[in-house]
Amino acid sequence: MGKVVEKRTAGLEEAFDALEHAVEAEIRGESLYPNHAAFVATDMPASGEIVKRHRSEGRPVVLVFPDGETELLLPGDALA
Repeated sequence: MGKVVEKRTAGLEEAFDALEHAVEAEIRGESLYPNHAAFVATDMPASGEIVKRHRSEGRPVVLVFPDGETELLLPGDALA
């Protein structure tokens, strides 16, 4: 059986931090993002497919870049 190797990218680390920050804000009653938002690290190999899947499901997507910047894509937003 093959060995699974997890590759942590800068964007993935930033996505974990952004999610943690969003959860902490939600606990304080300060919603940062819509319910059911998916956090996607833009530097992951399959990020485009992941975004496409979540958008097809009508979910908001938080794009998380390796520098920690985020961009919220709401259902119905046009992609460039």
